[in-house]
Amino acid sequence: KPIQLVRKPEHAQGQLEITDEGMAVLLNLTSPFAMVSAVGPTRTGKSSLLGRAFLGLPDIFEIGTGVNSHTTGIWCTNKPIIVVTKKYGKMSVIFVDTEGFHGVQEKTSKTYENNLFAVSYLLSSVLIYNSAYPVDSHHVDELKGYSKTAIGMQKTLEESGVHINRNRPDLLWVVQNFNFYNLNNSGMSGDDLLGNLTDTTMLSTLGMADESLN
Repeated sequence: KPIQLVRKPEHAQGQLEITDEGMAVLLNLTSPFAMVSAVGPTRTGKSSLLGRAFLGLPDIFEIGTGVNSHTTGIWCTNKPIIVVTKKYGKMSVIFVDTEGFHGVQEKTSKTYENNLFAVSYLLSSVLIYNSAYPVDSHHVDELKGYSKTAIGMQKTLEESGVHINRNRPDLLWVVQNFNFYNLNNSGMSGDDLLGNLTDTTMLSTLGMADESLN
């Protein structure tokens, strides 16, 4: 059962408000755990990706069927889910779903979206940036803007005396419905496309691997 972790305050545009229920879930965790979050544009399949790709459970988060954003704020599973990994074996994971950017009905400000990305990044062990094909410079420019907010937020916390004792999360860019036929016809690999689109210095700062499109 998912629990809302962060919501939009009723009269504070751009700000985020943690819920008592969400805080209680995190405070009750006494053993080590990881957090895997998905962020990105609305209606690109973040909610279904978290369930189907990692657990084979498409209904772990509610999935919308219309054109409007279905998720609002940030939601998380109410308890860790055991996931078996090749590298670490069994791990306890809290999965996190977020409101899609550029919503149709639920209009959001750029400040709100930047803060949503930054908070998700700082919470996560792995952050999935989920978008739909085609991949172009517009997505990269947005990702740069979100990353600057995340890095700036972390710096502000550290300057205010908040000690952040954690590893930098990995950033994985997932492209839904990617057309590998067109990519092959262009004589390019995923690395080639990513290299042409991105500032690798910015992406390496966030933790993105070059092979994310392979």
